[in-house]
Amino acid sequence: MLGVQAGARKLRVLVLDDEAMIAGTMKLLLEDAGHEVVGPAASLDDAMRLADTETIDVAILDANVEHRLSTSVAARLSARRIPYCICSGDELDDVRSDFGEVDHLSKPFGENDLLTIVEHLTSTTRRSAIPA
Repeated sequence: MLGVQAGARKLRVLVLDDEAMIAGTMKLLLEDAGHEVVGPAASLDDAMRLADTETIDVAILDANVEHRLSTSVAARLSARRIPYCICSGDELDDVRSDFGEVDHLSKPFGENDLLTIVEHLTSTTRRSAIPA
């Protein structure tokens, strides 16, 4: 299992997903790995508020929240230079047509998938996929 190694920094991870079971699973897996979850947010408004007010190291955004794209939250995170990925059951090409060149976590995902993408987000220099 991947997780926070001895001496490694605990991350604050924003989770946005309107499906309570998925959000809860992400929260549990991230906390079990030693990270702190910001949220989880179940609406775009909640995610925008958290993106504006909280310290966030990385974010995992559901592509579609309450039948609306989460591009506004992605743009806000890009403006703050916070790395994020889009979590979706859609094909990667469909996600990229809406969000640009962005990291993607496919639903359904496993524990290692989730923790690997979080690790990847912290180890890469991010460029904005969505214009701020």
